[in-house]
Amino acid sequence: MATVVSSSVETAVEEAAFGDQADFLRERFHRASELSFLSSGWHGSHAIQTLEGLEGRFFWPDMSELGYIEFKFEPDKVGFVGNYKLFELDMVTIKEHETFNSTPNNPAVGFAFITLIPNLGDRRTTVVEGMFTMPGWIIQTMVLAPLTEQGTGMVFTPVRTLF
Repeated sequence: MATVVSSSVETAVEEAAFGDQADFLRERFHRASELSFLSSGWHGSHAIQTLEGLEGRFFWPDMSELGYIEFKFEPDKVGFVGNYKLFELDMVTIKEHETFNSTPNNPAVGFAFITLIPNLGDRRTTVVEGMFTMPGWIIQTMVLAPLTEQGTGMVFTPVRTLF
């Protein structure tokens, strides 16, 4: 029978159940909790560590493409590559669809960005000026600026929808 040395009944139960792994599991749990908590809130353009939480549907108020957009990552490329569908305001009619790339802030580039690569037409890149996230990096809203030959265009703010 193992000798259990602990400061609380809860810790004693954990150590009895998991043995030598109790400290390791406790540390992993607390680290995961910290990271989840740190992912919540506002992230400016230089603090965007991941775009994994982009998947889902957003109201897309870009003046040239007013409607809704839905992002879906490829299973082996979460946070970086996937497919998108751009819908009319009726949320049924698809205006455009194909592939997108997303890149978190990269010191070599200096900003995070999302590039839509439609099946017909020119690719469009938007700089992620900032984003508000929930735990787990789930993006609720972003401030995007289209990248143009002259720099960045008029900013717009996509917002996650619940439907």
